[in-house]
This record gives sequence, structure tokens and C-alpha cells, in this order.
Amino acid sequence: SVDCAAGGKVTHTKVSKDLNDPGKVKEFLDWTVLGDMTVDGSGLVDVTGKGLTSHKGAWFDNRSTHGGRCDNQSKDCYGSVFHPFAYGSGGNDSRDCRGGGVVKLRVAGTLTVNGSILADGVSGGWYWSAAGGSIDVSCGTLAGAGIIRAEGGYMTNTSYPCGGGGRIAVRQTVGIDFTSSWSGTVSAYGTLAPSRDAGTPQAG
Repeated sequence: SVDCAAGGKVTHTKVSKDLNDPGKVKEFLDWTVLGDMTVDGSGLVDVTGKGLTSHKGAWFDNRSTHGGRCDNQSKDCYGSVFHPFAYGSGGNDSRDCRGGGVVKLRVAGTLTVNGSILADGVSGGWYWSAAGGSIDVSCGTLAGAGIIRAEGGYMTNTSYPCGGGGRIAVRQTVGIDFTSSWSGTVSAYGTLAPSRDAGTPQAG
């Protein structure tokens, strides 16, 4: 069994600044747990900002995309709906404005999330933000009241578009539905902009 205790954080390293293809995943968090896994109340599995850097990936005219496009972004969405495994694209900034990274969890028993599993894009202040990354979870049963999220970065200036949402897939191999044991949230929005395109949160 694995326990990400309160105040603990699990992540992966940032990808190379030279990488431009969000599907060429080299750095990612990939865990196989033969028993149960718990993410406690303030525990974090967090790969926010570990994906492609500024101007890399499906980026165009201040906007970045992944599972969802933002505003009139001309770049197509990419990645798998059912088995997401791609980085979020970077935003438009001279700084290291990165998309979300990649989390892949295979838990034979119960995955209890009362903390957070995050693959968000980095937020911008004026006219840049990055797209959400990928979270792919297979577990016997999903339980808890926490957060599973792969959202695009928000904008301080909401007159400009945000990063598109990422992709999330959650599959149960034992549980029949999610209502009896899971009361948390699963979200892959593009956040806080006039037009926001969600990514693809999937549960099965």
C-alpha cells in the first residue's frame, strides 16, 4: 500500500525545454500499486507545470490547447480520451510558462483521494497561460472527497483567453459506480476566461 501523507507531495521532473511534441512523453509519474493507495487531506500528487514550456506544442497566438481548445485557437486538440498520455502545451511568455505533466496510476485496491491529484497548466498574468496535462487512473474502487484536476492556467486579466483543459480518465475495475464511495470533483476546464473549452474527464 502507498500513503501520500498530509503535507506530502509527489511529482515528476520538468521535461526538456527543447521538446516540442506533447505526445513524446519522457518524464512522467507512473506508479503501479498492488494494494491500496491513499492521498491524505493535504497530500498532493502534483505535476502542475511539468509539461511543455512556453511556445511549445499546440500553441498559437497567445493560446495553448490539449483536451480542449481556448477561444478561437486554431490548433487541434490532441491525446487519447480513454488513456490520456500527453503533456499540456506551453503558454505565451518569455518565462517558463509550462503545461501540465502526466500522471499514470494503476491501483489494484482502493484509491482514496482526500487531497489532490493535479496536472494543471501554469497560470499567466496578462495574456498567457498553459494547457492542462494528463491524468490516467485505473483502480479497484475510487473513494474520498478530494480533487482530481487537469485544468488550463487561469488569467489575471480575463479579457484574454486561457489555456485549454487537459484530459482525465478514471476507470474502476471492481466498483460499479462512483456515487457510493466518491464525493470529490473531477475537472479538466480551461479556466477563468471569456471562452473556456473543457478537456475530457472520463469515468468508467
